[in-house]
Amino acid sequence: MPSFNQKILDTFISIFQERSNVLAKKLECETGYFDIFPYVSRCTLDSICESALGITVNSLEDSNEKYVECATRVLDIVNTRMLKVWLHPDFIFKRTKLYRELQFHIQYLHNFTDSIIKQKRAEFKEIQESNRFSPTDQTNDEPIFKRKAFIQLLMETSDFTDEEIRNEVDTMTVAGNDTTATVNSFTLLLLAMYPDIQEKLYNEVYSIVGDSDKTIELEDLPKLKYTEMVIKESMRLFPIGPILGRDALEDIQLDENYTIPKGSGIALGIYYTHRDPEYWNEPDVFDPERFQPEELKTRDPYSYLPFSGGPRNCLGIKYAYMAMKILIATVIRHYKLSTDLKLDDLILKTELTLKLSNAFLLRIQKRQMMSQ
Repeated sequence: MPSFNQKILDTFISIFQERSNVLAKKLECETGYFDIFPYVSRCTLDSICESALGITVNSLEDSNEKYVECATRVLDIVNTRMLKVWLHPDFIFKRTKLYRELQFHIQYLHNFTDSIIKQKRAEFKEIQESNRFSPTDQTNDEPIFKRKAFIQLLMETSDFTDEEIRNEVDTMTVAGNDTTATVNSFTLLLLAMYPDIQEKLYNEVYSIVGDSDKTIELEDLPKLKYTEMVIKESMRLFPIGPILGRDALEDIQLDENYTIPKGSGIALGIYYTHRDPEYWNEPDVFDPERFQPEELKTRDPYSYLPFSGGPRNCLGIKYAYMAMKILIATVIRHYKLSTDLKLDDLILKTELTLKLSNAFLLRIQKRQMMSQ
């Protein structure tokens, strides 16, 4: 399976730019208190579909698009099954209407992806037969990386069957959208709660792009240091995967009284690790300064696991950070956010991911250019 290496990721930046700008434009219609999650979720899905499948879904323009509906419903049903213990056994679940609905939506997603695979296979074969195929073009011995969707990279660099490719792409599209959209929404809500932090982030973005219509470019991303700190602190307070599963490969002696036997399943409570006062001063306070470089040097690396850790770490970390930094910076560049909610008002629920029960409610106000 091809990894998200940096040269491949760099080609996706125009997708993140375009989709984030469309989001900023769509938000103009909101004049009161509203839930920002549906907007962010559709923006994220558009970005993932374009980078994973090489197609434009435009769910921000058409929220009733069938692919969007099916992808959303699949997650809803999986979450429902997870929370209802009596639906866990397959022999029960497969006799329910919920199972039949799940199969209907999964089949639609599979058929959709299969049609894309068939199209890309035909294009791939045509290029090979015309002797024009090369993973990279060469100029002065330097490779030029053209933007290729994840599905195309899987075809060119792996021996995966069409079914395996379909499963990889569908997983990335459905699961990747939910996780990234939720992190972005928590981050925007926290910025609405803390105007001083929001303005510091805005000033960082302004120092890079100013009042111009300049988009946030690839070379700008390393400069968005405070923006990244804000995102990291958001994921500390609200880790998208609040529980991680692992298997004990050997007996683990916890203390003189307790041993985890080899072969046991282990559930790691990342939410509580991220708020453990042993590692975090005032753990329930939103403070992006925790992620200053000098702070990181003194902290146990396994005290912070928003993308899991170890050999089973999330493969899409770099992809997620690029996409999130551009979206957050673009929204804050255009709008001042506010909310009546406080941290203590947030009611959390655990599904496949950590969710907010009472909606990501905020207001937006169009920013005036500083030069005006």
